Amino acid sequence: MSKKVTLLALTAVCTALFALPTAASANFLHVSSTGAFTISGGAFDWRTTSGLKISCTSIDGSGQFTTTTTGTFTLLYHGCKDSTFGLSCTSTGQPSGTVKTAGEFHLVTIETINAAGVLLTPLGPTEVTPGKRLDMEMSCFGVTTKFFGNGLVGTISHPACGGSSKTSGWVFKHSATSGHQQHTKVTGVSYDLETNAGGMHTTVSFESSFTITYTDGVARTLTCT
Repeated sequence: MSKKVTLLALTAVCTALFALPTAASANFLHVSSTGAFTISGGAFDWRTTSGLKISCTSIDGSGQFTTTTTGTFTLLYHGCKDSTFGLSCTSTGQPSGTVKTAGEFHLVTIETINAAGVLLTPLGPTEVTPGKRLDMEMSCFGVTTKFFGNGLVGTISHPACGGSSKTSGWVFKHSATSGHQQHTKVTGVSYDLETNAGGMHTTVSFESSFTITYTDGVARTLTCT
């Protein structure tokens, strides 16, 4: 084969590789089929870098995979109180001590630990600050508190990649530094939430473990490639 033909062949191969979609060169998580699910979880808390802590006793809610990689969710946090005065924190239209939030979720790979994860992103149309959308709003001891940002990153505790289950575990944890999430980066982008509690913008972290249960009773396989 002449040098000219060899060079042309190599050029064609390189062109084809660079033409591949971005998703094809990255880890891609998906479940085997779409479907609705319920959400349940126990006690958890939010913590800010300024020292504020809001604790709740339980979680419930619902959601749906609209594609095999993403979907929507609604969460209700119950028994919510601030740690300073022990007074209830409540979203508008909810019973005392119940906070409501809704958003989108995306199955992702957490690069720093090379593990299956989930990214929750706000759906609120309101930008509190540029690029930071309203995630939830509540009244604590008569003061309106907003949480806003671009998302929260958590891990998937089960099933493992390649495994199948009728449920899935999503885990979110504080880092060693109060107010910061344990995992924050996906595809080079940093995700976090802030709050205006105390009249200032401080970063807030969220720690909770909850279970999603598919309402049709059919097990889904988690594929990580």
